[in-house]
Amino acid sequence: RAERLYKTMTEVNTMTIAALRKTLASLDMKKKSLESEGEAIISELTSRTDGGGEPMGMNTPLVDRDGYPRSDIDIFRARTLRRRLAEIKTDRSTMLIDIEKKLQKLAMLNVSF
Repeated sequence: RAERLYKTMTEVNTMTIAALRKTLASLDMKKKSLESEGEAIISELTSRTDGGGEPMGMNTPLVDRDGYPRSDIDIFRARTLRRRLAEIKTDRSTMLIDIEKKLQKLAMLNVSF
């Protein structure tokens, strides 16, 4: 009976380990996708405009020194990109915490296995 219970627990651990590995692989792909999108956004925000003007920037003012919207950039695009970059950073941080927890669980299962 104990041998059968051990065999059942071993099978459950094996299935759990496989499921965790599959989930971790999926999370890693999503993380890489987010990072790639973030890099593209940063590149666009930090590139000079078509007219050779200052880049939109990640933190630069979207208005000129007189308080009017800058005419050399697409204000809506700049705000949209900045917002999406902030979302990506938040999503990535949350995902890294989830990955860390799953890696710890996987390590515990591998040790007990």
